[in-house]
Amino acid sequence: MGKKINALVIIGIIGFFVFGAHLITNLSRAYLGEQNIWWTPQAMRLSLKDSKDKVEIFFKDQLLDKALASGKVKITTDSVGTEPLVAEDFSLRLNNLDKMRAQFLNLSLFSAFFLGISLACLCLGFFKSAKKAEE
Repeated sequence: MGKKINALVIIGIIGFFVFGAHLITNLSRAYLGEQNIWWTPQAMRLSLKDSKDKVEIFFKDQLLDKALASGKVKITTDSVGTEPLVAEDFSLRLNNLDKMRAQFLNLSLFSAFFLGISLACLCLGFFKSAKKAEE
């Protein structure tokens, strides 16, 4: 009759591969993955009004919204000469890399926790198997 494998060893081996792979995947997505794909899509650009809680843009020490409202900011055109810019002439794209990285690292914490439990089960299972073999 063959040797019986301790259940803790089996749990530890399975957990090691499952949670270890999950941890490596999340860490690589957070630090080694494509960094330039998390921008707001072109079709979903934000107006200055919609982005007030995310970004402030200044023009000569004055908020751009106020400078545009006062008519101080102008653009030179071929046909008219100069015309004032308005807030609707501007749109913004935001980089959401920091939010996505935080999400991947948050998932990594759970993976690392369960990987630690799996390694503890693996070590405990080997320890019990070795102790049983001595007897």
